[in-house]
Amino acid sequence: MRTAVLIGLAMLFAAESWASERFDLSEDAIASVQAAVTSVLKDPDSATFSDLAAAKSPAGDIFVCGKVNAKNSFGGYSGAAPFIGTLTHDLKKFVIERVAETGDEMARVIVRCRAVGAMGLY
Repeated sequence: MRTAVLIGLAMLFAAESWASERFDLSEDAIASVQAAVTSVLKDPDSATFSDLAAAKSPAGDIFVCGKVNAKNSFGGYSGAAPFIGTLTHDLKKFVIERVAETGDEMARVIVRCRAVGAMGLY
């Protein structure tokens, strides 16, 4: 069942990825992404980021995907969690769509990142 849902999501968003183009993130844009993601973490100071990638849709939306690893409530690192969101057109604010916390959420984020063309993650 889960596989069918993921395939359905991939097909739903596939058209969007065909027209998306890679988008290079400035240092300020990266800082906006990191600030937004760390604001929802249990231990923001422990956050490390990897695999940031961005794509711009034909409508001008800038999607950003990446991974964040940070300490959890027990003080241990939880492993790199994929995330996705959009940057505002002025590149100053990042709106989080999802930071994965479970295996199912990880799959959804990966499918969504592929669909929007921000595939630097995987």
